[in-house]
Amino acid sequence: MARWSGTSFSTPLVSGLIAARMSRTGEDGRQAADALLAHARAQSRPGVGPVLYPGDSGGAHRPGPRNMRAETPLAGVTDS
Repeated sequence: MARWSGTSFSTPLVSGLIAARMSRTGEDGRQAADALLAHARAQSRPGVGPVLYPGDSGGAHRPGPRNMRAETPLAGVTDS
């Protein structure tokens, strides 16, 4: 088991989630990023803030194991 944190790890993963959402929805980069940020805010965790989970591109279709939400979040997400 491993635990990672920090922008050097989360930036490429969040970029991938944005790209996946763009491919799935046809949104441009800004629209996809805004939608993911709204999604991350909607699932905020106390003491962490907005979060995104691996494989979670903010839509009804969530690939991966069903218990993904029980795992540690991918990253705290901010809009700054």
